[in-house]
Amino acid sequence: MRLFLITLLTGITFSISAQFDAQTQIKRKLTQDRYMAFLNDKGYSPEVDGDGDIKFTYNSRSYYITIDNEEDRFFRLARLANLKLESTTEITRAREICHDITQDVKVAKVYWLKNIIWVSSELLMPDKESYELIFDRCLELTESAYLKFVKEWKDR
Repeated sequence: MRLFLITLLTGITFSISAQFDAQTQIKRKLTQDRYMAFLNDKGYSPEVDGDGDIKFTYNSRSYYITIDNEEDRFFRLARLANLKLESTTEITRAREICHDITQDVKVAKVYWLKNIIWVSSELLMPDKESYELIFDRCLELTESAYLKFVKEWKDR
């Protein structure tokens, strides 16, 4: 009897987990489709990358709209600076630049993560469609913060 109950509870748990995963995947797909349609309408050629985020090109640079499964009103537009940091000196210098720029600019963040410099604009929107109203400005702010990082990296 005990084995039967354990088997039954395991089956129920697996079923609930599978159903939750399926709902999460459906929600993610709908979000991807919404961003893809928006970017296509704006003339970009978006694609879903290996992480499930939306990748597109702006000013010959790759940008990403990341998807947060936990918060559908969160909007992040990100760009990687193709700068691999190897030494402690480089990392320290990059962190200082990131800090200075993030302190100075509006909306955008510049940060070091896993030896790569990231630049992003991150906002919590009143609803999941509001990103359309601020997309162009976020793109400009993200690009501007990226260019500031590049300039500071070369100048310091």
